[in-house]
Amino acid sequence: MNLPAIIPAVAAALPHYEAKLDAPLGVRKFVLCLTRDLKEEDLALFKDYRLVEYEDAIHRNIPISSFAWDIIVFDLREKPDRYAYLKEVAPRKEQFNVIVYCHAFEKDDVDIQADNILTSFPERQARREDWELLLMTQRIRKPKWWLSMLSCVLNFYQKAKN
Repeated sequence: MNLPAIIPAVAAALPHYEAKLDAPLGVRKFVLCLTRDLKEEDLALFKDYRLVEYEDAIHRNIPISSFAWDIIVFDLREKPDRYAYLKEVAPRKEQFNVIVYCHAFEKDDVDIQADNILTSFPERQARREDWELLLMTQRIRKPKWWLSMLSCVLNFYQKAKN
């Protein structure tokens, strides 16, 4: 039995909707944990993102998944922010890219499991994806010549002593 010819005509007359994603599948949101203040030039790097700075008085009983953000900022110097991080992010760590922004002398004292620890942000890139890749890439540090020299002197001292 053939269907009437009216059905294709009605289907063609209906508007066509396509599902659009805010971000491609597989892209995780960023959680930025601070132990130092953000400067104005640092904030300018985030102008293309929906940046939410967590404030306990406003966001206390609201799950972070219920509002729109690309990057959420937790200040680890604040006790309520640490609790919110432990409650919202730590149990679902695999869903987020966690970045810690701290001073260089604090790098060894970071207690959370972060994907990357930064002491400065990378420079702005032409494409958003490139900048995000730089955020997640571990930095290459230049060798400390004085540490190598001290090690050599101590090694020579041990051999001379024996």
